[in-house]
Amino acid sequence: MGRGGAIAALLVLAALALPVWTFVEPSGAGMARRRLAAAGDETACPRAALYFVPTLPNVRSAATWQLVKAQYIATVKRLAPAGVISAVIPWSTEPKSSGLAVNTVVLFSGGCEAGKAAARTLHIKLLGDVRPLFYVPAPHAKSLFGDVYMVTVSHPYLADGSGKELSTPAAPVGTNLAAQFSVTWWDVAPSMIGERQADAYKAAILKQLPAGAGVYFTTMITEGVSYRYGSYWRASAAAASPTVAKTAGSSSPGGVVWPSGQPTSLSLGRLVFNTNVHGVPFNTAAGKAALAKFLDALRANPAAVFPPRAFGRMVLNAGSGLRLVNDAAYPCTCDSALGFNGCRVLPGDSHSAAADGEVTLAQAYGPTSATATASGAANVSWVSWEFTATPASGVSFTQAADTPLVWWYNLKANTPYTVSVVGITRSGKRVPGANTLAMRTPQEGAPTVAAATATSTTQAIVRLTPPTNGQAVSLYIVSLCLKTQPTNCVRQNSTSIQLSFTGLTAGANYIVNATAKIGSTTVPASNTLPLAMPQRGAPILLTATATTALTGAATAAAPNGVTFSKYVFTATSPSGAPTVTFTVTNPLSGRFAGLRPATQYDVSVVGYTGATPSPQSNTLSFVTPAANAPLNTGTPKSPFIVVIKLVPPTLPPLNGGTWVKYDVTLCPVAGPLTACVSQRTGGAGRRLLATPADIAIFEGRTPFTTYNFVSTAISESGELSKQAANGQVTTPGAIPWSVAVVAESETQSSAEIRINPPSEGGPFAKFVLSVCPKPARGAPNWDACPQTTCLPAQAAACPISGLAANSDYTVSAMAYAGDTTTIRSAADDFSTLAWP
Repeated sequence: MGRGGAIAALLVLAALALPVWTFVEPSGAGMARRRLAAAGDETACPRAALYFVPTLPNVRSAATWQLVKAQYIATVKRLAPAGVISAVIPWSTEPKSSGLAVNTVVLFSGGCEAGKAAARTLHIKLLGDVRPLFYVPAPHAKSLFGDVYMVTVSHPYLADGSGKELSTPAAPVGTNLAAQFSVTWWDVAPSMIGERQADAYKAAILKQLPAGAGVYFTTMITEGVSYRYGSYWRASAAAASPTVAKTAGSSSPGGVVWPSGQPTSLSLGRLVFNTNVHGVPFNTAAGKAALAKFLDALRANPAAVFPPRAFGRMVLNAGSGLRLVNDAAYPCTCDSALGFNGCRVLPGDSHSAAADGEVTLAQAYGPTSATATASGAANVSWVSWEFTATPASGVSFTQAADTPLVWWYNLKANTPYTVSVVGITRSGKRVPGANTLAMRTPQEGAPTVAAATATSTTQAIVRLTPPTNGQAVSLYIVSLCLKTQPTNCVRQNSTSIQLSFTGLTAGANYIVNATAKIGSTTVPASNTLPLAMPQRGAPILLTATATTALTGAATAAAPNGVTFSKYVFTATSPSGAPTVTFTVTNPLSGRFAGLRPATQYDVSVVGYTGATPSPQSNTLSFVTPAANAPLNTGTPKSPFIVVIKLVPPTLPPLNGGTWVKYDVTLCPVAGPLTACVSQRTGGAGRRLLATPADIAIFEGRTPFTTYNFVSTAISESGELSKQAANGQVTTPGAIPWSVAVVAESETQSSAEIRINPPSEGGPFAKFVLSVCPKPARGAPNWDACPQTTCLPAQAAACPISGLAANSDYTVSAMAYAGDTTTIRSAADDFSTLAWP
């Protein structure tokens, strides 16, 4: 998704008398254009590639894209015979009013010349009616992607195994440098474009370039109606050799491209020229600089190349770039080097049974939601992961992620699933996991156990989420059953979603589940979560979280009656990554440095009395975000408002500039997908009083609900970062509470207020009273009235002053726990005394 790795590559092929390669990201809108190589690095072999940009009308949000991404990849692979396409890489996405545009790089198997021929075949295929190619499954489920149409289709070129374009100071022998781009005739209907316009188009390009340049292009209709006229373009393309189309320069073949029946109205479609500019002069370092200057000018202002008085408005589409194209005789490394599928193997990507990833967790939550995590060998450069939840019968659900952690929100209720994982390495190799795990989604109408956390060696807190069908629960029944003795359970009933348990067995493992009553009817049982209690005498690990791609934090507490002189926090990865430890005297300040991006860590802590260690604590896990990913933290500002704070990736955008916008998605942990909401925050031209670019505010949320959230950063040029690690936030309950005037405390100018705080959501740091003149009718504007801050110790009698004598007042309060506020309390009315 336009989020290439920060590690560059270099391959010295002296034995084959080939050049030293540098690799650059795919370029164009949302693509990186900066060279990434550094001397001494190794790279995978070059291979044939094709870059195209389809628009998916039925995919309109980042959340939906994540759900269909794996299906999109599988669909694109089916556009060629089995085994021909080795990898499909959606580099970036861009939401548009007509759907989601997906910048995609396709890599081809085998030698570069054979791959180039396959890329040409696919290029021609994509010029026509692509709608049925993206019906999943064909021919009925058209609603998954909608009526897909193409915006850009590049010509074949060379890329490395991760989709990065190749670059050298000058084109190596056997290759040619080309500028590839797609231009839309925005103001001129296709029926008005013919030979004269094509000649003018070529002449406008050649005017900017040195003698010896050549231009050829293929044509297609975009803007959603290519299927109406696609047969014409496909027929004309199929008859031409081999790159089809209108040309200039002696090195390119010509062809007839103007059939009858072209759209006469822009509402029916616009004409696109998929263009390739090449020539011997560009194969030198000076020629490359000249071609790069031309492409930069075209990107900055297409009108400087195509004057509006002659062409109208011309729009440069996403996906432009400087690319190397091989000749037939070029000795491509993929034809001769040793390694997987004929390619050299990257250090750190060598594969053995020990390198297989494995699923480390598969956990159902709501009737339609579940999560999974995985881990892969530490000596492999994993760049992405694909998790698949497969039922015994019916449709499987595949979810792709930049880190080994995913969530599903569209599963089927009351269904057993088998969860598997495939890890994708930096060289593009797909490595199936060595194991699978089973899970079962609960029935519709069930509550969700959102979390179960030990707070001491014998105490724990369980947090629930109400049933997703919106019915009001009158009572929750929560059971904690010993894993080794399932009939030995501790049960508790409550009207609250947060329950505290005491008297549990130290060191025991419990299974937590819940049911609920709606009126007198018992709803189906929830999911189950494990709860591991710390051993007697062990510290309690309270939290563990990633703070950046390379760092983490943890907090702990000593068991009752025990004092430790120091605490040793340990973060261990199941992948075999180096273990990290941190020693502190304050158990609330555990820190980890030197972690690996996109890696799972299991955290524990041991307390020391002198040189004597305690038993090990309970264990909590987290997954670090990818290196090129933002950080996001969530805070419930009230039972109805969630605020997500965003921090840009530590790595700058690859093609320069800064990170200026974010796509943020918020989903209830219990699902369903339809309850997920997305928003884009930041960007240029924001109003002076608009929400800051690094804040996303979600209003209208549901009290007593746990939400997951993720984000992606976007640069000024449209480049997308990798997706942030999943975060969680829980809104407090909208629990009625009250304040009241202390009897006989009123004077002519003061009074005392008793605060009856909410039964949940604490501990509260403060209470803010608003004291307003009592209005004749309705409620006052509480925020505009004088305020008094009361500490918890003042809850029995918090003094207020500065009142007017013989006046009627009303008072209400807000309770604060950190950055979180409750609903406003019920109001109480009182009157000050008159002067004698």
